[in-house]
Amino acid sequence: MKYIFFIALATLSLTSPVFAQNLTQSQIAAAQEALADAGVDQDEVARRLRAKGIDLENVTAQQLQTLEEDIRQVIEEIKSEQGGNDDPEAGSDGPVQDSNTSTKATNNNLPEEAESSDDSDGSRFTKDSIDNAADKRLKELSRRSADEIRERMKQGYTLDEAIYGELTEEERQHYAARSSVYGMNIFFNNSLDLFPGVSSSTTPDSYVLDVGDKIAINIFGASQADLMYEIEEDGFIRPSKSTRMSKIYLKGVTLGKAKTLLRNRFAQAYLFNSDQFEVSLHTARTITVNIFGEVQAPGSYTISALNTALNALLAAGGPGAEASLRNIKIMSSSGDRTLDVYEFMTNPESKYNFYLRNNDVIFIPKYETRVSINGPGIRRSATYEVVEGETYKDLVELAGGYTSNMYKGLVQHISTKDGQQTLKDYSLDEAEKADIKLGNGDMLVFHSYFEAYENYVSISGAVKHAGRFELLDNMKISDLLDKAVLEEEAFADIAYLTRRNLNGTFQLKRVYVNEILQNPDSDKNFELQDQDRINLFSIVTFTDKYQFSITGAVRSPGLHFWDPDKSITLYDAIMLSQGLKGLATDFGYIISTPPNQPLNREYQVVDVRTAFENPNSAANITIKPNDRIVIPKTTDYMDQFFVNVSGAVRKPGQFIYDPSLSFKDVLVMAGGLKREAASNKIDIFRLKVENNEPTVTYATTIEIDHDLQPLNDNIDFEFQPFDHIVVRTTPDFEPIQYVNVNGEVKYPGLYALMEPNERISSLIERAGGFTDEAFPEAGTLNRSEDNIGLIVTRMDLITNRKYTSKYNLVLKNGDALTIPKIKEVVTINHVGTNADELYADVQLEDSTLNLVVNYHNRRAKWYVNQFAGGFDKTAKRKKTYVRHANGRIKKTRSFLVFKVYPKVKQGSEIHIGLKEKVIKEREEKQKGIDTSPKQEKSFIERMTELQTIIALTTSITTTTLATISLLQQ
Repeated sequence: MKYIFFIALATLSLTSPVFAQNLTQSQIAAAQEALADAGVDQDEVARRLRAKGIDLENVTAQQLQTLEEDIRQVIEEIKSEQGGNDDPEAGSDGPVQDSNTSTKATNNNLPEEAESSDDSDGSRFTKDSIDNAADKRLKELSRRSADEIRERMKQGYTLDEAIYGELTEEERQHYAARSSVYGMNIFFNNSLDLFPGVSSSTTPDSYVLDVGDKIAINIFGASQADLMYEIEEDGFIRPSKSTRMSKIYLKGVTLGKAKTLLRNRFAQAYLFNSDQFEVSLHTARTITVNIFGEVQAPGSYTISALNTALNALLAAGGPGAEASLRNIKIMSSSGDRTLDVYEFMTNPESKYNFYLRNNDVIFIPKYETRVSINGPGIRRSATYEVVEGETYKDLVELAGGYTSNMYKGLVQHISTKDGQQTLKDYSLDEAEKADIKLGNGDMLVFHSYFEAYENYVSISGAVKHAGRFELLDNMKISDLLDKAVLEEEAFADIAYLTRRNLNGTFQLKRVYVNEILQNPDSDKNFELQDQDRINLFSIVTFTDKYQFSITGAVRSPGLHFWDPDKSITLYDAIMLSQGLKGLATDFGYIISTPPNQPLNREYQVVDVRTAFENPNSAANITIKPNDRIVIPKTTDYMDQFFVNVSGAVRKPGQFIYDPSLSFKDVLVMAGGLKREAASNKIDIFRLKVENNEPTVTYATTIEIDHDLQPLNDNIDFEFQPFDHIVVRTTPDFEPIQYVNVNGEVKYPGLYALMEPNERISSLIERAGGFTDEAFPEAGTLNRSEDNIGLIVTRMDLITNRKYTSKYNLVLKNGDALTIPKIKEVVTINHVGTNADELYADVQLEDSTLNLVVNYHNRRAKWYVNQFAGGFDKTAKRKKTYVRHANGRIKKTRSFLVFKVYPKVKQGSEIHIGLKEKVIKEREEKQKGIDTSPKQEKSFIERMTELQTIIALTTSITTTTLATISLLQQ
């Protein structure tokens, strides 16, 4: 029945233009073919659903899963009528009822029915109905094209197997769980994208600038200029000296504010109107974001800073099935933020509030509460995540509100506690007034009100106009047959009429169609009653159809229909397959299934060549039903051998062996020798294979020149299968190795290493030495070899003989030296200081308060006291540390009872650690644990505790002295 439900959904999609827009042409074609194979008329399904009050033009895609019972009832009714089921009750062919009445009656026994099979009426209200199988099939149908599905069905697969044969049950459940949760689809339907590093004019003004961003400035008018600036390590851009403009600080400033700031500053050096000055983000910096928790692929990702937290989640494959969409944590050095995907779905502009900084952490926890809403009385059936404080009305608003035909007399709340389901019914007014407590796994069911028409009769099967017709006064069978018009292949000897009795039982009456049509006055032509159903058979249904297959070395392998006259021969089968291929063997074999023994197989070798060239020969045997003809290729019985070439050749690889293959041929096909190849040492390894003997490996070495000519013309070398040629590399051959010098040297750029073990000092000397603006103390060395990365060194000390071996490192291929400009400022991280109160009137982006001050030759404590208001009560002073511009970190040391704070240098950053208690409280707060301060003890309670401690200490001291006195005696 599952595949029929899929057909019903496909029918709805094909009938309604709204649904069809969401399906590909291959999906529609596959659904149409599946519908035809099942023998169900899509117009008939749609018409009968309209009779139940279900208007396909006004039903949303999300409501499909809630209509399963109505759709299944209609399709079972059609299938029963077409199949002439002797037991009408087995096909759910009861009368059309008011949907609200039948639903309410079903739900009265919900807890028991929820444990029954999937075919029970109650199962539509269990949690399993949310992971709707048919909805999953529609979405997964895009995995295969219509041609692929048809081909797999021809090979004997069912429709379900043809579409989902490669999906495990776990994969199906995972897809269903994820696709049913409201909000998940934005990560998988191209609503979001992962932006590259290059910006565009659409960069929002809320984008926060930082070091590494490139700003483009275009001036047109009286002055014209196209300028490009990169925000440097100290946070400034530096206009050219010719403009006589001072440097401009842009780190931490939004793009919108930067536009105003730059327009005002550049107006001092250029002439333009306000509309003749444009600022845009040319290239965004790259940042590293750490994404953990309930995502498909947790880890660290390097992305463009243009991406918000929502876009960044795409890099990790999107949220997992158990992910919370409303409590996503973004943890930065400046503080923590919470991202609610539902907020973005109602206001897409809100995503710009979640720009990221380097080394931010995105953590997605597991969800806590999900509530399902379904039924035709609600606009958007789905599973919704509910956060603390949200109510029934909030949930209905998330679901889009009620439909126009919502049944106000019944709202059902299904909850599960301790494995026990409970059901409570409300009217709409009661539900909105009641304080319904929504728990995880709960379900709200909303019904609609449909009026089903009566006074009809129906006919199906081998007629041109199947369906329902109005029941007229004194209407007889012949009247209905005249309207429906029999098909030519109709089996007119007998048909069957199903009639429902008032007590719910059914009658099955024979209808003698030919006799009634020839003699309408016959007593067999009786009057019809309300909701009578007639089903006419087709003579096709009484005929067995068989097929046979042919595969292998024929031009068009495949399935063919078997002729019941037993006239198809082996010759005919080959001709139907467009003849034999050139590699076909002279023989083939046929796999047959013996009559009445479906589990057994018989194998017969046949003379294919003789049968095809001489159809009158005895080799041209007759094909039986379901035979499988297999014609092998001659290559199936041949071994193929290879010769391998590796080492210093341009195209190493494997080549098919042939006795005519020469040594020069192999090297030519391998692209010839590389420049570094050692032509005087070419090793050849050979495997000796003899029947019934262990294999033995031999080796030999030959010498050639680079023109591929043997130096000794007498060398007579012949290849054997499995030979392996290895061309060695000339000893000590090494390509040019390069290093980069960037920044403040006189001649920056790419340099080749000129001697073994060349050091930093030699390279800087060749680059002309440092410039006047160089800050060698902050110089860095980045090593790509072995993914080592940043190496902390002191380039200002490399000329000092005392430190030569310590800091003047040996350079490696791919090294990059960077010498920045002099940094005249010091940065103080506000965490652990009183800066928030001191600068309360300063509004900085992203709640970040990193203070940038001028350099003074003082220690870290002096800076904190002078510029950040001193340490606050959360600070752990001994964890204060300084990160110098070259990446080196200096910590606070202790000397007796004193703390020796680290010295601060130009370009340094000052950071203050927090007390363990504060860190623990922050972690508990993130986990939702109550961290409110405990009530302080009274003065009397504290004095009592102090007296107890003093008394206990005095007692221990007295006991110790007495013990020592006794030991001395």
